[in-house]
Amino acid sequence: MKNVLLACTLGLFFSLSGTHLIGSQFDYQYIKTLSNGSRQYKLNLVMTRDCGAQSIEFAYMIEIGIYDKQSSNLFKAIQVDLKKRVLLNSCYGFCIEEAIYETVIELPSNSSGYHVVHEMCCRGETKNIRLGQSGTPYLGTTTYCLIPGNMSNSSAFFSFDKYKMISPTLSDSSSFYTFDADGDSVVVEITPANSGSSVTNNYPNIPSMFPGLQNISNMDYNAGYSSSFPLGSTSVLKCDNLKKQIITQCNVEGRYTVAYAIKEYRNGALIATTIRETLIFISNTPKPGSPIVKLNGSGNLAPEVRLEWSLYCADNVFMQYVERSVNSNSNFIRIDSIDRGMRTYVDNQIALKTTYFYRIVPVGQQRNVILRSEEYQITLWALGLNGAMTVNSNQLNISPVPAKDFCRISLTEGFIKNYTVSDCTGRILYTNAPDTEMNACELDCSQWPAGIYCIQCITSGGEVFFKKIVKE
Repeated sequence: MKNVLLACTLGLFFSLSGTHLIGSQFDYQYIKTLSNGSRQYKLNLVMTRDCGAQSIEFAYMIEIGIYDKQSSNLFKAIQVDLKKRVLLNSCYGFCIEEAIYETVIELPSNSSGYHVVHEMCCRGETKNIRLGQSGTPYLGTTTYCLIPGNMSNSSAFFSFDKYKMISPTLSDSSSFYTFDADGDSVVVEITPANSGSSVTNNYPNIPSMFPGLQNISNMDYNAGYSSSFPLGSTSVLKCDNLKKQIITQCNVEGRYTVAYAIKEYRNGALIATTIRETLIFISNTPKPGSPIVKLNGSGNLAPEVRLEWSLYCADNVFMQYVERSVNSNSNFIRIDSIDRGMRTYVDNQIALKTTYFYRIVPVGQQRNVILRSEEYQITLWALGLNGAMTVNSNQLNISPVPAKDFCRISLTEGFIKNYTVSDCTGRILYTNAPDTEMNACELDCSQWPAGIYCIQCITSGGEVFFKKIVKE
């Protein structure tokens, strides 16, 4: 066990058996350079907790240590008040809350930079992190960042889940986004989770020296887990910085502690680092539908795709992303951002002979907080119904070909729920939903201009078919 780093001066003390912390991260923004050469920064510490765990609250005040990187000596210890709390999720028995501590600091110019450190106990129990001695204490966590001392810099923005829930049967490829206001290169890496105070030493004294992140002890992992394989030796967790994706696959249900290092490079040199610790839920909670839309026909017709969905437990949703993937149910790309209240979407940028996958991703009040679709029990339909669309299916028949005054549509199986006729531009000309069950009907097309039309037929069983109508 490492030597303790920081004291927590709390307005509200936690229970000694409290297990609540999920993750944390520092971020900072450069404000200005003062007349004495010191640089002024706005410093934030963002922490997340399981707000269903014994009703343990966030501290109303915390203490942060700032150290000169070259000498390792304590430069300043500061007390920071809780600014605000945000409920991220309260569905499916998970209560996730975020606390933001904010202050302004002034750092004199130096050649090496500053370590910024905060330590707190206690973590929630996870599958990969070993419990403390006697199997009862839970280890705390150390939040860390490095601020350069001889240049102005703001920490890189890293948009990825504060917590994440995925299925044990799926390989999850989730996109992340990085932005650096200073134009620095940003690299995201999996890094060891750092230990902190313990249940028997919740509020350690601030040491006079801090040698650096390399001297913080890594968490003790259970057998089969390590800092290199935090989800287990047979699981996958890796960052692809070229594709901006984090790939996750784990077959064992449970909660897992994972940490990411966000590194900033300027002119090829590492100048700053922040560590984000988070939690991954591997769970068989309801999953979002990702209907496959298959367009296998020929010709130039490209009917639009109409998406509809339901959204359970939507109070925490601020907006929604519509994402699409071509010919694969991975590598999704965001195609639009829509209002929280919308439950329909039309995509007309599609082509025939192509398979499309769609998914809806809810977003929290802070736009960098992605709320996992699984928790919101999203049921997604293509064209308003579950299932795939098929062009020129043998189950849908059109006669005569070509049509002159009328055309007959019929199904070999099932009943017609509704049908829509559109022209080659996608403009809807006619739609109808029969009042009684029927497997055939006639359309009066005598006033239609000569040309090619598309009919979409939805059956009572939820199947969706397309076929061309040729009008002479």
